[in-house]
Amino acid sequence: MVLLVLLLLLLTYTAANNTAGAGKFIGISILGSSGSETVAISDAVNLATNNLAAAASFTVGASVETLTVAGAVTAKADAISLTANAITLGADLTANTSGAISFTGATTLTSAVVIAAAGTISFSSTLNGTSAGAQNLTLTAGISGDITLTGAVGVTNRLGAVTITSAATVLTSGTFKANSFTQSAGSVETTFTGLLDLTGAFGFTGTALNINGAGPNAVGTTMTVTNSGLFTTANTADLTVTSGFTQNGAGLNSLGGNITTSSTGISFAKGVTLTNDTTLTGTTITTGSTLGGSGFSLKIAGAAAIDGAVTSVTTLEVTGKTTLGASATAITTTDNQTYAALVLGADTTLDAGSGNISLPALVSGSSSLTTITVGAGVTTIAGANTNTTTNVTTGVVLISNSSASITNFAVSGGTLNGTGSIGTLTGSGTGIIAPGITGTPGKITTTGFSLGSGNALAIDITNATPNAGITYDQIVVATGGSVTLGDAVLSLSTAFAGTAGAFFVIIDNQNASGGLTGTFNGLTEGSIITANGRLYQISYTGIASTGAMTGGNDVILLLK
Repeated sequence: MVLLVLLLLLLTYTAANNTAGAGKFIGISILGSSGSETVAISDAVNLATNNLAAAASFTVGASVETLTVAGAVTAKADAISLTANAITLGADLTANTSGAISFTGATTLTSAVVIAAAGTISFSSTLNGTSAGAQNLTLTAGISGDITLTGAVGVTNRLGAVTITSAATVLTSGTFKANSFTQSAGSVETTFTGLLDLTGAFGFTGTALNINGAGPNAVGTTMTVTNSGLFTTANTADLTVTSGFTQNGAGLNSLGGNITTSSTGISFAKGVTLTNDTTLTGTTITTGSTLGGSGFSLKIAGAAAIDGAVTSVTTLEVTGKTTLGASATAITTTDNQTYAALVLGADTTLDAGSGNISLPALVSGSSSLTTITVGAGVTTIAGANTNTTTNVTTGVVLISNSSASITNFAVSGGTLNGTGSIGTLTGSGTGIIAPGITGTPGKITTTGFSLGSGNALAIDITNATPNAGITYDQIVVATGGSVTLGDAVLSLSTAFAGTAGAFFVIIDNQNASGGLTGTFNGLTEGSIITANGRLYQISYTGIASTGAMTGGNDVILLLK
């Protein structure tokens, strides 16, 4: 079969150019006649010369079956348009001034290629290398030119290093597989619609970045996002970044997918908003600004460093140590908050709404902690804590530390329950101190005990042989501490059915003498309390070891 390739060198003359007596080519077009021709460009084609018109272009028509470009092609102003069923590219393409470059057939790179345009660069079909990871690609579209990759990239053979030096909008519509991706400038946004699969690093500097591929997106080493606009991961667009994720731009972040790193960290310099339930996994997860949930939950699988307010999250769970910065003064959720160790960087409020707050390990830092729950919500504190003060203002706080804590507790509202050893215990406002939990007595040991007139001390006595902290509630004040009752209310609940003469040391004042001032509201020395049909006499001068009602400084109830 005879192949016919028509090379049209179109000439035009203009009055302005005719003074030199030379014609101007307006472009080169290569048109195949039968749809099965093979066109090879083996040497450089340069249309950016003074012998060409200002809008000189280079076009390969749609009837060409196979196009091989082994020599560099340079157009002066307008487009380079390569249309063939199969395009093999092994040389650079340059469209000067405002030109665009387009590929409408399946394209294969045979070597490192640089494609530069001052307009749009588009690939309408697939783009691959000839061997996996061996062919690098550099694209430059300027601040107003778009880059569009409609077909899958690197699925047959992944590309090497893909570099975008400048663009307005970058859009990849299919799977994107390469060794690495680097973008140095982007004036609008870059979007990966399909799955991202890199064996090496991902680096982005530009305005907005969207990772939208639903499923596992992979970056083989580090991922750095320097965004001036919004960084987004779509719902279920999960990212696995082997050697660490860093967002260090001035823009905000929107997360709908999980981010996982292996033995490294994840850091966000600016605010994060969740658009889906999200898990961040790494050695340390760092947020340098606000974190908002919009009704979604966050799990941090690893340590956390949070330096901004947390708001509108449903649940927050941190499996490692949480370090709060000076700006992290309020952590607000609508449901449970669960921590391991917690380090305070400022006076901090944890508000879990109707959920629970779990603090099973050390709480430290030279600051106060206020926990807030409502309804059935309970804060559980079990560490040998060293923070300055824990404030109980509303809800229930349950202490259960087996090792002594030096943290002071200030109860101005809500209820303090539990068993454990703490610093000073100070009541004010309407706070209630109730050792143990409902139905299970307990013992709170403190270095100082002080109540006000609006407070209540709730004591439960069960129907068993008296045993402080086991069968009835008790407050123990360590040697050197003081007891101030301040006309507070004594609330007594008893099921004891034993015989008269049984005694209950409800405040064990371990000072040898003195150290106790005031009485309970309406209960002077020797007063009788009626509870569950039984009569109890109160003494503020009892002796814990014998049950004697005089000669000591312990508060005792004697069954009459």
